[in-house]
Amino acid sequence: MGIRHRVAFALMTMLGDVHRFATAKKLVGYLGLAPRKTQSGNDKNDYDGGVGKFGRGDVRGLLIQSAHDALIQRQSPWHKWGWKLMVKKHRNQAAAAIARKIAVSVWHLLMGHFTPLFEVTEHLRTKLLRLATVLGKDVIKSLGFDDRDAFVDAQIKSIQFSP
Repeated sequence: MGIRHRVAFALMTMLGDVHRFATAKKLVGYLGLAPRKTQSGNDKNDYDGGVGKFGRGDVRGLLIQSAHDALIQRQSPWHKWGWKLMVKKHRNQAAAAIARKIAVSVWHLLMGHFTPLFEVTEHLRTKLLRLATVLGKDVIKSLGFDDRDAFVDAQIKSIQFSP
């Protein structure tokens, strides 16, 4: 949620090979999405609340905008969690936290860590239909599918958990 094809393309272009990040935490640090701390010896005030001004600002900006988009989409898995956080913190801090979660999710996805879906939502089906439309009839046929519905069904079957 929040990442569409342009942002996904920009992420892939700007990050390069994700295998150079040993952990998701390393990617979060590279993007500058880790919470900023001040280490002055005072234990009660060692968190400033922001993410700092380091790391890839261009990619961080894309992820922050994607997080704001996920906050306003009620069907987003991060919507409810983000709104609970906004009650305690500022909207921008909630967006930064969601952007951090998105970065971790992207890292796991690109590293090949896969969790099959138990339930396919109508929203996912709509997104796959849009993807099939963008690909076009010729590409769908060259991939070996009769039409876009067959393409969507095959994609859903490949990611859905079957007992």
